[in-house]
Amino acid sequence: MLITNNDGNVLNDTFFDLASKSEKITIASGYFGASQIEDAKPLFLDIAKKGGEINLIHGMGMWEGVKEKLEHTIETLNNDLQKLSPQSGFYFHIKQRFHGKIYLFENKVSQTCIVGSSNFSKNGLSSNLEANLLQTDKNNVALISKFLKLLLNQSLIYEHKLLPVKGIGRTKQKEITKKPKDNYQLPKDISIRPVDFILPVRGEPKSNINITFGGGRYNSDKGISTPRPYYEMEITILKDFVNKPMTNFLPNQKSAARFEIFTDNNLYFEGVFKNKNNTLHTPGVDFMSSPREALGKFIKDKLISAGVVKFGDFISDDDLSEYGNNMLKFKKLDGDRFYIEF
Repeated sequence: MLITNNDGNVLNDTFFDLASKSEKITIASGYFGASQIEDAKPLFLDIAKKGGEINLIHGMGMWEGVKEKLEHTIETLNNDLQKLSPQSGFYFHIKQRFHGKIYLFENKVSQTCIVGSSNFSKNGLSSNLEANLLQTDKNNVALISKFLKLLLNQSLIYEHKLLPVKGIGRTKQKEITKKPKDNYQLPKDISIRPVDFILPVRGEPKSNINITFGGGRYNSDKGISTPRPYYEMEITILKDFVNKPMTNFLPNQKSAARFEIFTDNNLYFEGVFKNKNNTLHTPGVDFMSSPREALGKFIKDKLISAGVVKFGDFISDDDLSEYGNNMLKFKKLDGDRFYIEF
């Protein structure tokens, strides 16, 4: 059966009808809405109180964060579910972005699933024009159930400080745009000064500008890898660029070299050149920022503002070509300072 609101049959009605007959509910959705969770919470808690199981999996939150109100709603529901049913909870997928929408309803006599376009939100279940297919075929339901178990195994249950701050990883805007030391003022002719050296920005699949799609940060205590925030990035400098003119401006040392960075869109942060295994004049040098998300915010926000990508998108070499630039341009300032353009 196809469920749309084009004929007046909104998914919200079907959801509550199936949920009220269920002993176990699993929902995996790219996004969740606070008001929809609040509406369903009494039913969820009643099922858990009777020995049932409720598992909700948020597919995008580990990369994009969630709004404060929604996080409070998630935290409260998760705590209440856990008290009633330790096998229940609100989870966040950490393997990679999950943008699907799957609903599985189970009881002792039947299994029903819905797969479609509706997020678990007011808009998704009631007001948007959506398309969702209801399935009772045992083979299809078994495949979907197996996939949901995989998603659950790749997810972490909600806990305080698990999520990045919405939009900018864990680093708040004010921490990225702090004021320069000593109230340093840029030269008035900085925009027309020549470029001293350049570094290529590359669309590598799981590193450099796309490090968020890599293996994540491994926590040996928990035995899991947590995805890096979307804005976090670094530039691994190619062998041909670990040479003059770049080496004219970097000390030939094994320790990291730190500089104040001013950008052409008025950001300010610390830039760090480091080489884990050798000096800064040998291949293996990386350029990054402190805070770690600052460099990515500088570069990715320009791509987003230009309409080349959206927040959370993978960035390819083709995207950089469409933007019209794949080079980070450095201009030396007084002292340990650089001005960078992109």
